[in-house]
Amino acid sequence: MNKKVLKTMFALVIVFLLAYYILKIFFPEQFVLSVENGTIIVIGEYIDNNAWAYYLFGIATSFLTYWLYLCAVCRKWYLNWWQCLIVLAVIGVSIGFTFIDVNLCSALSYTSLILLPFLFKAQLKPVAIVFTVHVFAQFLTTSIRNIPIFIAYYNSLVFALVTLECYFWLLLFYLYFNYKGE
Repeated sequence: MNKKVLKTMFALVIVFLLAYYILKIFFPEQFVLSVENGTIIVIGEYIDNNAWAYYLFGIATSFLTYWLYLCAVCRKWYLNWWQCLIVLAVIGVSIGFTFIDVNLCSALSYTSLILLPFLFKAQLKPVAIVFTVHVFAQFLTTSIRNIPIFIAYYNSLVFALVTLECYFWLLLFYLYFNYKGE
């Protein structure tokens, strides 16, 4: 794909997402800010009420986040097996920290988003860009919807759906940095 076309597409998607955030701030009644589908709520409650499903869902969403993030900043289409094991170990330690203090879990997550790319030999510029945009997107998404940052008693599946644009940002960077690297 032509780099000029790729940069134009990337810029258009960024403008679209930023416009989407601005419109949601000023016209919240026009946008879906919550999920009210009964089936999704029931599935989310099932996940939250069964420890095995809750941890499995948390591991899956965390792994997806780390995978997209690390592949983007390392300019790789996929992580190798030892990198996946390191990511799973970080997720496991994070889960362990939730039993001690949720703040420790968050601190480990943010620290690992900075340290793991350098362990995997990423360059500073992509790490700075993707980390900043990812954290800012999470902040915008949760603040626009008035969702507390630490959601201890919230439906996990509903939260994953209403914060879906954070995954779109990561997917966008994943595609951009990998196509740009070729």
